[in-house]
Amino acid sequence: MNKPVVYLPDRIVTSEFYQGTLPAFIWPALEQLTQSIFCSQPHLQVYGSLNSQTQVWVGRSQNGDIIALVVFEVRKRTATVINQVCRIEAADLCAFAQDLFQHQPQISAIVLHAVDWNDSTLSYPVQRLVFSEDFVLSLPLSDTAYLASLSRHTREKIRYHLARSRRKQPSLQFRVVRGQAVVDADIAAVFQLNRARMFSKGRRYGMDNMEEGRLQAILHERGLIGIIEIEGVVRAGLLCTVSGTDVFMHVIAHDPQYDDLRLGFLCCYLTIQAAISARMTRFHFLWGQYDYKTRLGGKEQPLSRLVLYKTRLNMLRHPVLQVQHWVASLRRAVHIWRH
Repeated sequence: MNKPVVYLPDRIVTSEFYQGTLPAFIWPALEQLTQSIFCSQPHLQVYGSLNSQTQVWVGRSQNGDIIALVVFEVRKRTATVINQVCRIEAADLCAFAQDLFQHQPQISAIVLHAVDWNDSTLSYPVQRLVFSEDFVLSLPLSDTAYLASLSRHTREKIRYHLARSRRKQPSLQFRVVRGQAVVDADIAAVFQLNRARMFSKGRRYGMDNMEEGRLQAILHERGLIGIIEIEGVVRAGLLCTVSGTDVFMHVIAHDPQYDDLRLGFLCCYLTIQAAISARMTRFHFLWGQYDYKTRLGGKEQPLSRLVLYKTRLNMLRHPVLQVQHWVASLRRAVHIWRH
């Protein structure tokens, strides 16, 4: 541990760096601050984001409470922040940057991927690109309040499809399982439904065996799965993870044979309903521009890629970062054009 003496904003009065064997208090603190499964220890371990070179910066308040925490790795002159799909405050980012630039003078650029950023003014040169999006639903205290928050058309569609699906398929059952109650058979069934759905649309399936295995490992520890069965067979499912009181949806799928029943849409609604009953506070539909996300109350939250430089001169000393930023901008423009 190293404690440099630097000026920090009043909000953060002391800070410290850790590397190597990281103290156990870091992970619950990081998750509590970010409320993001992508910042949880299980996710970072499964995706291989943690190693002996991983570093952590901790910012503390006057009374010693942890109020800011950044996990990062350093390669030559660039620090890449591992925190993703979470909000980062401008004051905290500036404090981290100031501390890092003084503590490790060789570093002259900091890269952040997929963070919720409010476009505040920074005391350092910065490049920003809207990298992706997360559709976030703030969950009310009851299902009645949730339905009231939706449009009349959506409420009518939910009631119509629920009644129709149960009338046409009397054996239809919905269930939710969490954590250690999650079984591989349910996960595999939803993956298979997702493959079938992509194939029926003539689209490429977006997950390989490794990606499925990683998600499966996290689901066994932090999973929340919604399943619709007909005659005991899985016909629709949602694969979600939980961080604190936030739910993150990773996969939604249904059997194409039951397209007319809108089982995917219904499974999503019923899983949200279960999350409300479990006193969750937010439901993250994550990325992808799909109408059902906004119809079910999701609000688009841009996720940004930020590159912060020590000085403007340092921007010229990082041509690779400049090219990466340009390529990411081009990909984003193509993605928006296609959708």
